[in-house]
Amino acid sequence: GADIGSTGAEFGDIFIGDGKALQMGADQDVTLTHVADTGVLINSDNVIQFRDSALTIGSSADTQLDIDADAIVQITAPTVDIDASTEVNISNDLVLSSDSSILAFGADEATTLTHVNGSGVVLGGGEDKLGFTQTDFAEAIFSSSDGQLDVVAGTEVQIVSPTIDINASTGLALDGANLASDWTVNTDKKILFRDTAIYL
Repeated sequence: GADIGSTGAEFGDIFIGDGKALQMGADQDVTLTHVADTGVLINSDNVIQFRDSALTIGSSADTQLDIDADAIVQITAPTVDIDASTEVNISNDLVLSSDSSILAFGADEATTLTHVNGSGVVLGGGEDKLGFTQTDFAEAIFSSSDGQLDVVAGTEVQIVSPTIDINASTGLALDGANLASDWTVNTDKKILFRDTAIYL
């Protein structure tokens, strides 16, 4: 249990040979072993602590690395690259704190979701679609051209609501429409057939 050096007589460099270990504790339960040309190895499931026992880096099981903190793990860098060959599992909320945050998808990041502060999110990438059920996008919402929103389905688009308000300032085209219930035309508006001379 004797100290090596003192506050007034410090030692200099320590040279340890290949494969040698620092053995710590009365029963040498914690060791730091030199791995030649690679680094140092802490034994078993022991951890490296920071400040207190709540902030640690270790391995609780073979093939698993654990970074534990009782409040925050902060990584600060211009780019953080997480290369997970199977999946990234986030147990709780994912917060993108930038007002113009972007989620990019694909190897070439061709499809994006961009946050517009105070408004919502924009699906980018030209005519990219928000698909439902099928990967062939037979049921999808997208924009095929500027100023146009497309809702497509292989069989049926169903809207269920006590009131449906369609505000079309230019016109409303029903191509091959089959009305399943009565429609009410309010005020003095008319239903026109062929031209303005034939109406109800």
